[in-house]
Amino acid sequence: TNLIKTSVLEVFMESFQPSRIMRNNMINYMAETKYFDIISIDLANKKNLVSLAPLENKDLEEFYNSNENSFVVPEHRSFDYISIGKDFFSKKINVNEEEIKDYYYANKNEFDNKPYSLAKKEVQEILQAAKLEDLINQISKNLEEDVAAGLPLQEIATKHGIKISSVAPIAKDILVADDKLNLSEIADSVFEMVESEVSYPMEIPSENKVVLLELKKIIQSRKQEFEEVKAQISSILTDKAIATENIKILEQVQKDYNAKKISMESLKNKGVMVENNKTITRADFVNEEKISRELMHFIFKTEKGDVTTLVKDDKKAYFAFVKDDKVNVAKAKKITDTSLTQVTNTIREGVLQELIGYLAEQNDVKVEM
Repeated sequence: TNLIKTSVLEVFMESFQPSRIMRNNMINYMAETKYFDIISIDLANKKNLVSLAPLENKDLEEFYNSNENSFVVPEHRSFDYISIGKDFFSKKINVNEEEIKDYYYANKNEFDNKPYSLAKKEVQEILQAAKLEDLINQISKNLEEDVAAGLPLQEIATKHGIKISSVAPIAKDILVADDKLNLSEIADSVFEMVESEVSYPMEIPSENKVVLLELKKIIQSRKQEFEEVKAQISSILTDKAIATENIKILEQVQKDYNAKKISMESLKNKGVMVENNKTITRADFVNEEKISRELMHFIFKTEKGDVTTLVKDDKKAYFAFVKDDKVNVAKAKKITDTSLTQVTNTIREGVLQELIGYLAEQNDVKVEM
């Protein structure tokens, strides 16, 4: 078996200069622009919807048995906690004028020889941050000693003059996502404790906060019974049936779509919406956020005068009608002016990879990368 080192190929490729035609082809490819309409329907749309066949109990039970994991109530936990944060610490931190001056004159070089009047605020912030860190460490140490001594949370809270807050039974994912509680950073710890356990102090650096909690109750995960979720299943299946009917409506529109002969009023009556005169350039594909990436992929694969494949997400189904396809001259010039080196390197890399692949395939060559 022959052995080709890619370093040899790379030396060869250093002298390779893409032709002007090759570069222009790449630039034109990146500047290719599609002009299109987007035709969509809300999957929950009920306009002109024929009456749906009534759901039978066996349909509901079949769905329930096929989707048991969807009807599991996750473990919930309730707990009491004390939170020592900004308000508590701010009352205990004081930086006086003498401390600021002493620090400034002892570390004057750190402030680019700014006069005291200009550096005072910066020095004050440094001292406050240092005192805050020391205070958090001291409070944490005191709380650790209280927990080690076996004190219940109520007694610890009373001792330090801190109000206890309570959290009703809550699932872990809800606790993580709850912005009001701001306890996501300790969610793992909450769900590792046993009932009646008092945690050691947990710091939440992003909040400059120390939290101590006592776990009250654990409600185990369980599978919901069919009767509990019967109404929910009925709603799910009804929504699915409505979505299916809407997709059928849009598929018929897609099949007969003619941009010059469509009746906007007729489409509107069916719940179909048309977004006219949209454009996307291949070079802007990555940065486009308003159009589905899947739909954009199909738009660039579709010829002028044709419709794309129908795609859908959780809320809508849609397709695009490609009205025109041409090179955007202004975009091509911009790519030439700002990205010519990148284009050249991309061509080189592509040629190198093609060459390596070709040699390996033709000669059963082992390529050492």
